[in-house]
Amino acid sequence: MKNHHRRYRFVPQALVATLTMIASLGLFAQPVQAWTTSGYFKNWATGKCLDSNGSAVYENPCQVGSNVYQKWVATSTGATENGLAVITLKHAQSGKFLVLQRTAWNTYLGLNNNDSISETRLTVSGGGDWQNVTFWHRYTDASHQAICLDSVSPNGPYAWAGNPNCNFGFNQTWRRLQ
Repeated sequence: MKNHHRRYRFVPQALVATLTMIASLGLFAQPVQAWTTSGYFKNWATGKCLDSNGSAVYENPCQVGSNVYQKWVATSTGATENGLAVITLKHAQSGKFLVLQRTAWNTYLGLNNNDSISETRLTVSGGGDWQNVTFWHRYTDASHQAICLDSVSPNGPYAWAGNPNCNFGFNQTWRRLQ
């Protein structure tokens, strides 16, 4: 009987060693750190900055530092989608959140006071340097359709419905200016 218990003596040590090795390889999901960054977002295709008066979203020539209506605050929600950060994009002057939404007949780009609606949850792809980012919202229904922040001069920004993804071209690519 004594020998029977003896062989199990090393099981907890082996289990701890195995779990430590797995954790060091990054196989356990790590919690996402929340973060906030602010700046001016310039579209690569139009060369203009995302702007708002608190009621509508549009573009104007960039006036970094002097135009508070062009400043936006990106805040991580702490969640990810396919490894990409999920954020809210808040207009610094009005405190309203950018919304990319669809209806039965159209897509919608606008602002909302409430950041708890799902359409204010945007996925940002393109890297941590904020030089080539795309903002988009993916619906979780059967369509899995993506609504992307797009811009075409002279019309300005709008919500583009990707089927099922954004095209990630210059019209949908933004860079943050300090």
